[in-house]
Amino acid sequence: MNRLLKALQGFAATAPERRALWDGQTALTYRQLWLELDKNDLRASTKATTGLMLDNGLPWVLCDLLALRSKRPTAPIPGFFTRQQKIHTIRQSGISRLLSDDSSQAEELLRLAWGGNVHSTPLDVAGQTIHASTAESAEAAELPTGTAKITYTSGTTGNPKGVCLCAKDLFDVAASVCERSGASTDDRHLCITPLSTLLENVAGVYAALLSGAQCVVPPLREVGLKGSSGFDPAILINALSRFSPSTLITTPQILELLVRVLESGSQLASAPRFVAVGGARVTEALLRRASQAGLRVYQGYGLSECASVVSLNGPGHERLGSVGRPLAHATVTLSTEGEILVSGARHLGYLGDHRPPPEPWPTGDLGRIDEQGFLYVAGRKRDVIITAYGRNFSPEWVEQELTNQPEIAQAVVFGEAKPWNTAILVVAPGTGSTPIADAVNRANQALPDYARVIRWLIADQPFLPGNGQLTVSGRPRREAILARYGQDIECLYQEEITV
Repeated sequence: MNRLLKALQGFAATAPERRALWDGQTALTYRQLWLELDKNDLRASTKATTGLMLDNGLPWVLCDLLALRSKRPTAPIPGFFTRQQKIHTIRQSGISRLLSDDSSQAEELLRLAWGGNVHSTPLDVAGQTIHASTAESAEAAELPTGTAKITYTSGTTGNPKGVCLCAKDLFDVAASVCERSGASTDDRHLCITPLSTLLENVAGVYAALLSGAQCVVPPLREVGLKGSSGFDPAILINALSRFSPSTLITTPQILELLVRVLESGSQLASAPRFVAVGGARVTEALLRRASQAGLRVYQGYGLSECASVVSLNGPGHERLGSVGRPLAHATVTLSTEGEILVSGARHLGYLGDHRPPPEPWPTGDLGRIDEQGFLYVAGRKRDVIITAYGRNFSPEWVEQELTNQPEIAQAVVFGEAKPWNTAILVVAPGTGSTPIADAVNRANQALPDYARVIRWLIADQPFLPGNGQLTVSGRPRREAILARYGQDIECLYQEEITV
């Protein structure tokens, strides 16, 4: 029995009436949760990969736990994936059985992936009906030994990559998060991002259940998430008042919108004691605004290849601008080029790539470690810009200075092999065109001449997952943004300008 299941069994015996899960309608105590795992026949199904295509809720968590108990690999399929990406995920991970709350969509995807006969069976999970759709012609995938979960990175272009992870590493990460965050049985964690994302799955659900806390998993629409990129912060405010969570995991985009609502006068009856934010760069300005709005926000760093969280700030262990110290399970070093290298939890390999992953894992991120052991992430190694004068800099550094200005909501900088740099800017709501020049000038004052932005364009819409210009974790898709604005950028360089 794995570490998490042992913990659940223990809580079922020592604290049977303590609430473990709640979706806003139905609650399960630790005793009831253990009974659900014991009686449900999902664990007796085939050993082939099972796909999870469910909204947040009790069935998602229970199906995930049942698969872990039966040592059957699962592949969560994010709702924000395109149809083609979903089909690719099904084929590559060898999904023969797809658990969903939409049998029509599941059957269509399985037929497109495998052909042949597909049939669905209703299943009762915690009093809710889901559907198990099975493809008779499915072909098993060759997985690394010990694979418990296949998580898919959205990637920068094309099909997502399947990252194979073992159960031990997932639970080691969850336990480290518990330690750093000071988790206790008194906590109530509210899931406000999809459970199909590894961060919420591991640092949210697994960490809460390992610590004997309560995990609240309402449908995503009840916390304000709409489709792949829509979000209503007012609904989230209502959810925070209704569920009174002590812990949250959020993305920079959601945090920004939440802070704006709080700054406009909305109030929380009780603010969460621990709000973890990660997935993309968070500006120091946003962290300060969040603190002034009454939110205790802690920035972290992680990646799918390292089973999610690698480092995290926490109560009594924080440094503004850093992503915290490495967690207990992880060792972080830097290469001679400044690339962040991680030892400890790491993936078993990528699907379709039989090469064993190197140890330590080269993250592709550039960073530094201060004298107190706090890690700072400078940006992606592959995104480093080399100007026409041979000067190197990370665009994320410049983008942070730009978005530190209240007038600028998002920024992406370009300048490879150019004499000076340009930027595509998303203007913050309520900002006119005139103050943007002042904002760019303020940002430039903190930068050396070779990194300054000389010309810029105002984006015609925000960078969002829905328009393909942002990953779900909040990283800009530079190639997609360049494809959209590249011609306009080139026109700027063609104009005569005195620099």
